[in-house]
Amino acid sequence: MTTRFPFVVSLHDVAPSTAGPTARWLADLDERGVPATLLVIPGPFGGGPSLPADAPLVASLHAAARRGHELALHGYRHEGVPGGPAWRRGVNQVMARGAGEFWSLTSAQAVARLRAGLGLLADADIGVTGFTPPGWLASPGTRQALASLGFAYWTSQLGV
Repeated sequence: MTTRFPFVVSLHDVAPSTAGPTARWLADLDERGVPATLLVIPGPFGGGPSLPADAPLVASLHAAARRGHELALHGYRHEGVPGGPAWRRGVNQVMARGAGEFWSLTSAQAVARLRAGLGLLADADIGVTGFTPPGWLASPGTRQALASLGFAYWTSQLGV
């Protein structure tokens, strides 16, 4: 009897500034027939432009989706935001190296950032149903915002 253990392969921080490494990881995954969830940062990240400004990367993401990879939203800019209680700021530093963009947001703040990210994805003709926050850190307000915007799922350190 064979025991199957389901797992998810996710490729983090997919953005124009990481297009080269993303292409190499995708080639390796494709060579092995392993589908992945590509966690896309649509806003400016790592000194690069917003996703819609990088036509070759957008075309590559469309092709990856046609090959069976899933595209998911991974924040808007993948950067920390000020605020929140001291314990949340500490967790942000440890778990997300300060990039816990959705860790301390109210629902209204999260809705605004999520809509901005979805807008840039729409400009690239990319639709998503899932969300993985940077560092897998989502505030209660972010979780409310995700539900209100109709996301099918979001991931955390502990589950989907």
